[in-house]
This record gives sequence, C-alpha cells and structure tokens, in this order.
Amino acid sequence: MVSPTHLDRVRTVIDHDGHGTKVSAEIFKADDDTVFPLLAAMGVELTQTLFVGENNLLLEGPSDLIYLDIFTDAVEAQGKPGLDPAWIKIPIGGAGKLSTFATLLGANKLNVAVVVDSSTTGVGAIKRLRDNGQLRDKALIEISEFTGTSDAGIEDLFEPDFYLDLVNRAYVKDVPAPITTADLNPHDPRIVRQIEAYFRTNNIAGGKFNHYKPAAVLMREQNTLMPNISTATLARAEQLFSRINDLLT
Repeated sequence: MVSPTHLDRVRTVIDHDGHGTKVSAEIFKADDDTVFPLLAAMGVELTQTLFVGENNLLLEGPSDLIYLDIFTDAVEAQGKPGLDPAWIKIPIGGAGKLSTFATLLGANKLNVAVVVDSSTTGVGAIKRLRDNGQLRDKALIEISEFTGTSDAGIEDLFEPDFYLDLVNRAYVKDVPAPITTADLNPHDPRIVRQIEAYFRTNNIAGGKFNHYKPAAVLMREQNTLMPNISTATLARAEQLFSRINDLLT
C-alpha cells in the first residue's frame, strides 16, 4: 500500500493521550511504534536497493559516493585516515528522501549520519529529526562546515579550477571553449549553481548540467587526475572524514 516512489503521500496516525488522534504528513515527528509499520512496508524496497549495516552514511546521490571514495584514496595515500570502511555509504537518490530514510533506519536502531549540501531541500526536515531526538545531535553534517562559506555542496571541497577541468572534460563536445572562473558568477558561493546558470544562459547540453558527469570523469581518469587535487582540498576532505568517523558506534 506504500509506494516507495511517492513517500510524500505517507501519513502517520498517532494517538495522543488526552488529546485524541492526530494525522500528520510529518513522519519525522512520529514515535518508533508509529514508524514501525512504514519500516516494515519499506523493507522490500530497502533490501532491493540498499546494503544496510550497523553504521549508515546517507548521501544525496552517486556523485557524492564517488567523491568520498576518491578523497579517501587521496588522503590515505598521504598516510592519513580516510572514511572508515565501517560506514555503509548509501546514495538515496535525491535530497527529498533523506529525512525519510534517516527516520526508517533510525527506527531500526541503526547508527545513521547524513551528509548534505548546505542548501538542500531536505536539511530542514533532517534538522527537525535531530531536534526531536530521532537523529543524534552531530549526525547532520553540512559541507559548509569545511568550506568556510554559508552555502556549499560536496563539489565546493575542490578548488574551482580543478572542478571546472572535470566539467570541461565531461562536456568537451558541448562547450565551444573551456569554461573558466571568469565565465561564472562569483557572487554565488556554490560552483555547481554557477555552472548550472552558465549552461542555461548559453544553452549548453540543452541548458541542463548533470552533476554526475564530472564525477564519472574523475572516477574514470582517477590515476591521471588525483595527483592534481590540491592540498587545501585534501585538508578539507580530511576534516570531513574526521567529523564523520567520530560518529561511529
């Protein structure tokens, strides 16, 4: 009865002593008993799409997973700790699903941490999970914690020129000339939004920028490109890993 592709349709029914029954779309406010039937209904979908372990790191998409893996290789090549392998990395396919999956896994008494872009649409719901005690205080990890800016995505851990090189490689058949930082809006703190605006304005690739394509380039050309990752980027990645690994149970 629960469609995993339409979790926004889910409603919880909670019986409050002395106040009656309340129907709500905000599943992050539900207690464990109320969430359990939803968890059971989602069980098949979870087993088909995820490998769930004791320690689960929720990510917005597959590009986040690629970057974390490559950052780990680069940091460990310097003799420093990367992301602990005890974490099961779970790209859940969109920011809108983050709070739902955090609730479901948390209701099963699993250790859950969430890495998000600072302005993602799911941050507010995840913060409410944290405020309601359904997510540990430090389990919400925003990328802006490591960039020194008010808004950041995982791509902002890179130096702009390095990330633009990935974009130019990914879209070599679409861009008439390599994109440079001078082509972008310096007033937007996020490199991805700057590139999205450039693609729309210049009708590159139909005006749509695919976040995954630069990550796929880095994955395919890792041996060539990884030595070009700056020490500042690796320092930010090391701080991110330290922050995440401190949450291990």
